[in-house]
Amino acid sequence: MHFLCLHGMGTNSRIFEAQTAAIRYTLGSQHTFKFLDGAVPAQMAANEQSEESCRKALSDLERYIVEDGPFDGVMAFSQGAGLAPSLLIHQMQKDAYEARLHPLFRYAVFFSGGVPKDPRAERGEGSTRLMWWEDDGEVIGIPTLHVWAGMIHCTRHLVLC
Repeated sequence: MHFLCLHGMGTNSRIFEAQTAAIRYTLGSQHTFKFLDGAVPAQMAANEQSEESCRKALSDLERYIVEDGPFDGVMAFSQGAGLAPSLLIHQMQKDAYEARLHPLFRYAVFFSGGVPKDPRAERGEGSTRLMWWEDDGEVIGIPTLHVWAGMIHCTRHLVLC
């Protein structure tokens, strides 16, 4: 299986590669991993995200997946674990039927991810808001695994082997 790997803010692909070494070793050599760097440099723990940079990040990521994919799964940390779900939600909002029929990924693994922003705001179609299960229901049509320190949450059965 082929994973797209997205790092967090203030880090880079090499750091995320090191952070995931044990997981990748455990999964075995039959899996491949493409570590992607963000296009906008950011300081460690920076808290600056303009709607324009979010829009560009979504667009760049979607284009990368189309041009360099396909990927079976996405593995993302921190801000990457906010960007990837936003892209999956964006795909569902554009065409839920197509998104379920031909998803960008078959599954997703998120480490220390926050609550995703509604991509409609980043497309200029509304105000910025976070998406919550209680308000929005299921907005990602693939199995996801969410890992935080000491806590794991699966949205559906997920098998990686």
